[in-house]
Amino acid sequence: MQTRRIGKEAHGDCRSSGWGPELDILLSGTVFLDIIFTGLDHLPEPGTEVWATGLGSSPGGIANLAVALSRLQLRTGLAAAFGEDAYGDFCWDVLAVQEGVDLSHSRRFYGWHSPLTVSMAIDRDRSMITHGHPAPISADELLDPPPATKACFVHVDLHSDRWVRKSKEQGALLFADVGWDPTERWEPSMLRQLLDGYDVFLPTASRRSVTRGQTT
Repeated sequence: MQTRRIGKEAHGDCRSSGWGPELDILLSGTVFLDIIFTGLDHLPEPGTEVWATGLGSSPGGIANLAVALSRLQLRTGLAAAFGEDAYGDFCWDVLAVQEGVDLSHSRRFYGWHSPLTVSMAIDRDRSMITHGHPAPISADELLDPPPATKACFVHVDLHSDRWVRKSKEQGALLFADVGWDPTERWEPSMLRQLLDGYDVFLPTASRRSVTRGQTT
């Protein structure tokens, strides 16, 4: 599988100024192409078709937070794998050029297609269908070593990332979220182990409901 790095001119506006850490916040995770259908009266029944009155597309996954932080004028860095396909081109261009996210620690991969999520919004909620394959490179490989940053945001999972520990040793604050757990259990011992060393835990409302009382 071929890989390539992108020149500095395509990394976005890093908003670098003066001394101190290169970044205000560093994120790592999966970037999806999100296709969002809105204006649905109901979800399709088997064998039927429904029309949506609205449609949108944008980089999703960890990119949602990267965009929000960059729009707050924070120097935001994102380390992620991007496919060498039309979806990857779109997501990279929006993040680096339009939103000013620093992608100098991200990488493009030929032969690995970008993850995709289709979201259907109805009754003030959403349902999603996602397809993708594991990234061909780990966050530890992308961030070896990690750049100096004031804070890190991490989607924690069952494996420990060395770059997170290194950033912590360099004085970064650690913010954590947990991904979707299909079992909806989030065992207390598992959460305590996963969140050890993090400064702030920021679950979504639905995840907070199943983790409430399991962390201290």
